[in-house]
Amino acid sequence: MPRKSIDRKRIDIMKILNERMLKGRLLKVTLPKRRTNLLKKANELCTMYGAETTIESFTPDNNVYPFGHPSEDRVRDINASGISNPNGAMDPGLIDDMDKNDYLNYLCTLGYKNDMVQNATLYFFDTKNSTICPLPSRLDLNLPSISISNLKNSIIVRRTVTNVGDANSIYKLVVKSLKNTAIKVNPTVLKFNSNTKKISFEVEIISTYERKSNFNFGSLAWSDGKHFVRIPIAVRK
Repeated sequence: MPRKSIDRKRIDIMKILNERMLKGRLLKVTLPKRRTNLLKKANELCTMYGAETTIESFTPDNNVYPFGHPSEDRVRDINASGISNPNGAMDPGLIDDMDKNDYLNYLCTLGYKNDMVQNATLYFFDTKNSTICPLPSRLDLNLPSISISNLKNSIIVRRTVTNVGDANSIYKLVVKSLKNTAIKVNPTVLKFNSNTKKISFEVEIISTYERKSNFNFGSLAWSDGKHFVRIPIAVRK
């Protein structure tokens, strides 16, 4: 393939990736770059993405309007996870981290084939026969939020958290329920030690309402008594 054609495909695919990543992070807080840099320096175990998601996980709930206010849903969308709290995020306990494989998997979920992903990212460029698209779900992108815009009956979403606090830590589940929606999480307790620094969990989201609905909001969180790591959830049927 001509070099110019490869470069053009790379630019087009990365542009789409950036646009969709930004749109997909419905509950994302606006993150000043200086804050993420400070967090990254304060905790050497955090990647830049981990520092961003840490701020999102450690933001208080959006209480700008009381429940029932007609502008409540719109404000939740705008304010997302809440108001940025970098001081609380200096000692996060857990982070939702990502690496290049997560982004490659996301490209795969958009329908791009191996050769297109290779040309766009130069990943595995010297091993053309490598398979880098294992058919993942785009809902499993390891964001510190869960957003489902068209829930049918039920769906399972996966997330992975990394312990950057005390090596021996136990986190218990705290769920803030959503209207007309049941939430099941497995496991409900995360036990970390010096050998176990990353733990994955599944979130099953079940609709208990037969008709179409607007977005409903809730959250799940992990707490060890000191840290409170929150993942906002938005679901519309």
